[in-house]
Amino acid sequence: MKQLILIIGAAALVLLASCTKPLYKYNNYDEAAFKYAVAYDEKDVKSVAKSYKSMVGADKKKSKQKKDDKKKNTIPPGMCADYGYLLFLQKDTVKANAFFDKEIRLYPESKTYVTNLKKKLGI
Repeated sequence: MKQLILIIGAAALVLLASCTKPLYKYNNYDEAAFKYAVAYDEKDVKSVAKSYKSMVGADKKKSKQKKDDKKKNTIPPGMCADYGYLLFLQKDTVKANAFFDKEIRLYPESKTYVTNLKKKLGI
């Protein structure tokens, strides 16, 4: 009897653990960032930039989400700052500054880091 209860309990835990939804959506960021880190070329920079655009909501396409699926902060922490830095590397300082500020708005605890980064970059 105890074994049956343990088996049912374990099955319930596995079922509950598999039902959780991820907090953030990373799209194909991991693959694009890996290619960018391993072989730095223009094609990989564009691929990473495209991935960042979709994650931080910079692209013009609006994703179709259910009303209850929308969350206040679906952008992962640090993504706006990373995208801002990528834009800075591409000499687009106006947009870079906007995404640095967006990072601070979404995640106020990043203010010190982002402010110091902006100072070092001269923005």
